[in-house]
Amino acid sequence: MIGWSRDREVDSSPLGIAIALWVYDHMGPAAYKALLSFIVTFYWLGAKKARGYSAEYLRILRSYMDDLEKEGKLPPDAYRGSLNTYFHIRNYGICIMEKILSWNGRIGIGNIASRDSAHERMLEAAKHGAFIIGSHIGNIEMLRAVNDHLTRKTVNVMMVTSAYQKFAGFLKNVNSDYGLNIIKVDDFSLSAGGGKERESSLAAAFEIGIELRERIERGEWVVILGDRVLDGDTEYVEVPLLGKPARFPVGPWVLAAAVQAPCYLLHSVHENGQPVMYFREMGEVRLDRRNRMESIRKYVETYASELENIILRSPLDWGNFYDYWAL
Repeated sequence: MIGWSRDREVDSSPLGIAIALWVYDHMGPAAYKALLSFIVTFYWLGAKKARGYSAEYLRILRSYMDDLEKEGKLPPDAYRGSLNTYFHIRNYGICIMEKILSWNGRIGIGNIASRDSAHERMLEAAKHGAFIIGSHIGNIEMLRAVNDHLTRKTVNVMMVTSAYQKFAGFLKNVNSDYGLNIIKVDDFSLSAGGGKERESSLAAAFEIGIELRERIERGEWVVILGDRVLDGDTEYVEVPLLGKPARFPVGPWVLAAAVQAPCYLLHSVHENGQPVMYFREMGEVRLDRRNRMESIRKYVETYASELENIILRSPLDWGNFYDYWAL
């Protein structure tokens, strides 16, 4: 399996960020979008690997949607627009630029629509601490805009070390006072190995769980992404996604159970060109000690079902540019 962390994703240079923000501020959103289209076009032409991963994802998606349609199960609000690699990669570019605008305060809650009473649910969840699981589908950074104007929580985002330096530097280039706590860990999942390696992994997970529980008891939110397995050396479960088996990490669910706090699923994607927020409560995650993996599998199946519903509504927000279904 090709691990996602071995595949280099789109980089954002400080100079590129500065130019984009200058164009947005001095020439307006129309010029900003034109610049984005120009950049994405050149990236798309040269990014053979990304185009290949995009094409495979879109092929799987089309097949899945065709099957649902034949069975009369395709949701009435399913996406009906063009599906091709250019628009897919262009949408990913839009997401990157929206991260910049969000963390620089240029996107607020007024720009983000609420689906299924998401904003009301977030206000209710803001009365206490919470463990939140998102994904690389859409733009979870929109939580910043909602949090600044609505929930006003201390938000802690868990990140592996390999992603930490790049992401933290990115946010500081955008806003030196970005107000986000990043919990840096080498691997927040459990090792699939045995012996001392597994004991060490369990001890690390236990230690992280204690820290997270303390933060949540203080009323803070902890956010983790649950749709990527790290380089094939992490414990995982396989469940269907878009009609094909896919691997999902065990770690987020082990931690969700350890913190003994309400667990939520959070996504922000695009519908009709506008960012929309989804926020769903799963309740407290409880695992059967005698049948831990099967307990986790049930939660992952619920999570994967939620991802499918989001993807069908906004398929161009898929942000996993690697061989996702390679087992």
